[in-house]
Amino acid sequence: MLNLRDPQTDQHVIYSRSNYSLATMTRSVVDGLSKRGSPGGLEGRVNEALKRNMNQERYRGGVFVPLDAMGPRTQSLELATRSVLATPLPSSPLEFTTVLRSKSAAGMLGVRFASLQGTGQMLASIPTKTSATAVGWIADGDPAPQASPVIVADEGGATKTLAVLMLVERKVWNSTDDEFHDYLVADIAAGFAAEIDKAVIAGAGDLEPIGLLDLDGVPIQAFGTNGGPATRAALVAAMKAVHNANGDASATAAMGWLTSPDGEAVLRLTDGSAGESGAWLWSDADRILGKKAVSTTSVPANLTKGSGTGLTALAYGNWNDVVVNLSPTMQLNIDPKSLRDDGAVRVLAFLDVRVLFRHAESFVLFKDLATS
Repeated sequence: MLNLRDPQTDQHVIYSRSNYSLATMTRSVVDGLSKRGSPGGLEGRVNEALKRNMNQERYRGGVFVPLDAMGPRTQSLELATRSVLATPLPSSPLEFTTVLRSKSAAGMLGVRFASLQGTGQMLASIPTKTSATAVGWIADGDPAPQASPVIVADEGGATKTLAVLMLVERKVWNSTDDEFHDYLVADIAAGFAAEIDKAVIAGAGDLEPIGLLDLDGVPIQAFGTNGGPATRAALVAAMKAVHNANGDASATAAMGWLTSPDGEAVLRLTDGSAGESGAWLWSDADRILGKKAVSTTSVPANLTKGSGTGLTALAYGNWNDVVVNLSPTMQLNIDPKSLRDDGAVRVLAFLDVRVLFRHAESFVLFKDLATS
């Protein structure tokens, strides 16, 4: 939990997932239970404490919600049906990031979701080590191996703001507090997860983070001059390149393949054996060369190369080397007036995000997989 103090009494504000209700906070604002649209009760004290510590440059109005109070309250989200490889970094709001990760293709491959905060609720800069640490065996009296590891800030991981718009219908509004809370959490997480997937994979910079497809330093391999079909030899060569660069060396490495649904379809129909024995490149166990394989529409399938069109991307690497750093606080703008005649409430959620690829060499990328 965040260390919050009430701006009026300077006492600690103690909250938890069991006593903080996103439903109560939202209904309080809409029903006008307190002046200036600020919620009352515990939710109001948390909001005021967060607002006091907020960096004003990042303030977008509305109310503040701590992510670590946004875990599911019922079993309706069926999180147990998802396979999650990643272990969150320390200090992450575990419950909400579990929901978020379960809805994200990148998260299912092992991308780490964290909530590491700097000063003024700004997201912390996560350093990257660009040279190896020296290790070696020595005799008694000999000096230790000498090294000067270079550690740099995540200059490419500038803070970006993600916005999700939801329309809450009357039947949801009239549900129980726990059901309403879980509906909001699931809807917000689904919206955030879809956009984070797009950013991690194909973010173009500017308002978005820079994604894997445009990241400097990622090795590029090719299937052909104008694109071409995947072959087992080409996939093995890609895996070999990543492993020779020690991309799989970490004990927490999460190796896997990612492509588009078009790429998945063609790989499922491509026999990787010499004798056409039905050893499909993408197996029925969702593996490519024994490693986890995932597809998402966030991977583009309209790439061109030479005379080749309709090509898609295919990436292999250690997804645990990707960190999605989330602000520990989300901002909500709640508008009960715009859609009053339709019986709906407009909820706009803002979240600051940084995306960091700690080692570009942990990946290999194809941008020319033919899908037809």
